[in-house]
Amino acid sequence: MKISQKIATIFLVFIILFTLLYFLFADNIGLSAKNLEKDARLASKTDDSWLAVTDVGEELGGVLLYNEEYDDWNYHVYLNRPGLDYGYHFRAGGSVPEIEDNVGVYSFDGADEQIIMSMNNAKIEKIAVSGRVLQTIDIDSDKPFVLVMPEGCNFSFYDVNKREIEYNKHF
Repeated sequence: MKISQKIATIFLVFIILFTLLYFLFADNIGLSAKNLEKDARLASKTDDSWLAVTDVGEELGGVLLYNEEYDDWNYHVYLNRPGLDYGYHFRAGGSVPEIEDNVGVYSFDGADEQIIMSMNNAKIEKIAVSGRVLQTIDIDSDKPFVLVMPEGCNFSFYDVNKREIEYNKHF
């Protein structure tokens, strides 16, 4: 009788411990930076024939997948949460007109970074970034782009004709 009681007690302790660990670490193990594109392809059921452009910072990562004709695409944004957490977790995705027509800028509460995405149909060739330091980023006007930048920066986007392009910020 005592042996079966000990076995039952050990089994019960094991079940309680397993349950606590499960709830403690549930959704706390994310993706490594190198696996974001793979996850985006799986989530959107996109095959390897589609092209990808990605950028990954300390807190945010973005993937923009598109076909060779640039007429079908989808975006994915990942957040690397602070604390007892590992990796990047999916936070937003799909397709929105801002990314196709102009530029989408994404921020998340508590993140010190923001992510910029565009299919670049507006033919953007330069981004002027003001923040702690004023800088200019040259962009290939014929290709989509994804950039992770520090939060708090202001942007001006310019097309090949030096006209300023509007953008939409999402929180």
